[in-house]
Amino acid sequence: MAYRYACLMAHYRTKLKFTWESMDAAASGYDGLRDFAARAAQIGGRQQPWVDDHRKRFRKAIEDDLNMPQAMAVVAEMIREADRRREYGVLDALYDFDRVLGLDLKRSAEKATTVDSDVEALIRERERARAEKNWDLADKIRKQLAEQGIVLEDTPSGTLWRKVE
Repeated sequence: MAYRYACLMAHYRTKLKFTWESMDAAASGYDGLRDFAARAAQIGGRQQPWVDDHRKRFRKAIEDDLNMPQAMAVVAEMIREADRRREYGVLDALYDFDRVLGLDLKRSAEKATTVDSDVEALIRERERARAEKNWDLADKIRKQLAEQGIVLEDTPSGTLWRKVE
């Protein structure tokens, strides 16, 4: 998928120069996109009117001789705006874009946000420990979850988590 992401960053009429550095950058960009999709899936929300502008601009880029670099720029702008506004009801648009991009974002988000009941219990226990200001227990649970590949992110609206591969 990182290679596909790299290909999407170049117009199909231009030569794509392969380097390991460009693959590292593409993998990082793809990971960021997957992380955003997982975070947005957890937070959710209603689609806001401002997303329609991004949908129009994405479509316009695709209709302009499959200008995939411009389409990817629209995706990145939408993500930045969602983060800036703290409005994460953009998944429908992101998944629609992905029907063109083929990055399998929906499956990736579902996989990253699905865990067994034992892990869910640990996450809830950590939230209780934080609410009770039991920082030692909260840190211990965070470390235990990290060893299982679960990354936690504490936000003003609660704790978000995702699995890392």
